[in-house]
Amino acid sequence: MIEINLCDNLVEKISGDWSFLIDEATRTPYDQFQRNVARQQIHPDDRRAFLQTFSREAFESGIQSGTPGDSSAIPAFIAETSDGVVETTAHIIQDPATQHLKVLFFIRDIDKEKKHELILQYQSQRDSLTGLLNKGSTEAQIQSVLENDPQALHALLVLDIDEFKKLTTPSAIFTAIRSCPGLPGRSARFSAKTTF
Repeated sequence: MIEINLCDNLVEKISGDWSFLIDEATRTPYDQFQRNVARQQIHPDDRRAFLQTFSREAFESGIQSGTPGDSSAIPAFIAETSDGVVETTAHIIQDPATQHLKVLFFIRDIDKEKKHELILQYQSQRDSLTGLLNKGSTEAQIQSVLENDPQALHALLVLDIDEFKKLTTPSAIFTAIRSCPGLPGRSARFSAKTTF
């Protein structure tokens, strides 16, 4: 958890896996601390969104559009960090003792969940025996290629292999392709860009 005092622009507390940042946090304003964390911990592809989502301006906007304690104005943020994938949620609260507005960040490691999700996504798109794209994924890939370059010439080669189990090596597959009766001269040439 990270606790920010918005009124004083200070990081007041850090606990858990991110407590190694406490020394730097207590010496710098929150704005500078956030930029340092983005540079040192957040993947370059996620930095801009991280800086926008958790800027003081975003919190002030969240305060104006809601009430302290209502975190609906601040979306959960998932980013790849140097330690894996984390989900960060922020809640704006008002300190009952000082009346200062504060932000509480809760950081949850979701690296294992994300990897599991990617594995399930991969498996849902592929045939378990061959590893090839299934019908739905193939249709989506074809649609994507056609939409991205509709004027280009496109071709799709579909092989129906009756005795698939006999084709266990790349050379056996190549021999099977070359012997297809429908191919001109029975020796099709494929460019380096050809993918299946």
